[in-house]
Amino acid sequence: KKYTLTLFMYILSNYLIFLQLQQIFTMVKKMYSELKKVPHYHLIILLVIGNAIGFHCWHTLFNNFSIDTIGLDGSQVGLLQSIREIPGLLAFTIFIPLIFIKENHLAPISILLLGIGVTATGIFKSFQGMILTTMLMSIGFHYFETLSQSLALQHFSKKQAPFLFAQIRRTSSLCNV
Repeated sequence: KKYTLTLFMYILSNYLIFLQLQQIFTMVKKMYSELKKVPHYHLIILLVIGNAIGFHCWHTLFNNFSIDTIGLDGSQVGLLQSIREIPGLLAFTIFIPLIFIKENHLAPISILLLGIGVTATGIFKSFQGMILTTMLMSIGFHYFETLSQSLALQHFSKKQAPFLFAQIRRTSSLCNV
C-alpha cells in the first residue's frame, strides 16, 4: 500500500506538471503570434539577422585576413581587439546622433555602418586600415545593440518585450550557427 500511494502521488504530480507545461506552451505560442502582428517586429528581426551575420563575417574575416594577409602579430591583434571594444564602452554616446535622427532610422544606418566596415576590411591591407574598419564595424554593431533594445521597449508592451528579447537572442544565435 505504501508503494502504491507513492506511485500514485508520483503519477499525479507528473500529470499536473504536464498540464502546467501545456498551459505555458499555449501562452507562449499565443504571445509569439501577437508579436508578429506588431509592424516593427519584422524590421527588428531583419536587422538582428544583418547584425549577427555581419559580426560573424567580420570575426571570420578578421581571424583569417589579419594573420594570413596582413601578417599581424599577437600584440597587434590584441590592440585591434581592444580598439574594437571602445565603441562598446562609448555606446552611451548614442544620444548624439539621436538628436538629429529617429531611432527607427538610426538602427538600419548602424547595420549599414557594420556592413561598410566588414566590406572595407579587405580593401585596406594594413594595420592602420584594420583599425579604421574595425572601429567603423564596431560603432555600427554596438549602436545597433543599444538601439534594438530601445526599439523593442518602445514598440512592444511590457508583456511582449521579454518574448521579443528571447526571439532576438534566438535569431542571433541561429545566425551564428
